[in-house]
Amino acid sequence: MKKLLIFWLIILVVVILLVSLFLPLMIKNAKADSPYFRLNFRIDSTIARTELHEQDFAKKLPDGTHPWVDIISPQIDLLAAPFIKDGQIWLALRDVFNIFRTSENPQASVISYDSKNQQVIMIYQKDASYETKIELTIGKPIVLQNGKEIIINMSPFIQDGRTFVPLNFLTQVMGAKEIFCSWATDWIIVTWPLGI
Repeated sequence: MKKLLIFWLIILVVVILLVSLFLPLMIKNAKADSPYFRLNFRIDSTIARTELHEQDFAKKLPDGTHPWVDIISPQIDLLAAPFIKDGQIWLALRDVFNIFRTSENPQASVISYDSKNQQVIMIYQKDASYETKIELTIGKPIVLQNGKEIIINMSPFIQDGRTFVPLNFLTQVMGAKEIFCSWATDWIIVTWPLGI
C-alpha cells in the first residue's frame, strides 16, 4: 500500500512539472494565434501607431487554415504627448477616442463635454447592434460604462484644455487585457483581444 502511494505521488509530481514547463509555451502559442488590436506609444512623444493581428480569410494555406497577418498603421500624431505625473502615465482622452473610433461607422461615434457639470460623454457605435457609452466627471474617479459604475485609481483632470485619464483607464474601462512598459525605450504597448 505504501509503495502504491509513493508511486502515485511520483506520478503526480511528474505531471505537475510537465504542466508547469509546457503550459506557458501553450499559452504563448495560443496568444500568438489569437486576433488582437495593439496600441504603441511613447512617453513625452506625440507619435503612436496601432497594429491589428488577424487571420486573412481570403487566403488559405495548404493545411486548410488561414494565414495570420499584421496590419500596422502609419504613424499616428497624438494631440497631446502622454506623460508621467504622480507615478501614473496619463493620456489625453481625445486621443483615446480618436484611436478607438470605429472606421466602419465614424459618424456614430461622438465625444462631448458638458462644461457646467464637467462631464465627458463618449459614445462608440460599431453598428446598430453594438454601442458603448462612457461617462466621466473631471475630478472624480468614477466612470460609467453603459450605466455600470467603474472606479479608476486616479481622477481625470484638465490640463491645457484637454482631459487626461490614467493609463489603467484603458484596462478598466476600454477593455485592454495587457499593458507592457519598456522603460529602456519608453514604449508603452497596450493589447486588446478581438473576437472574445
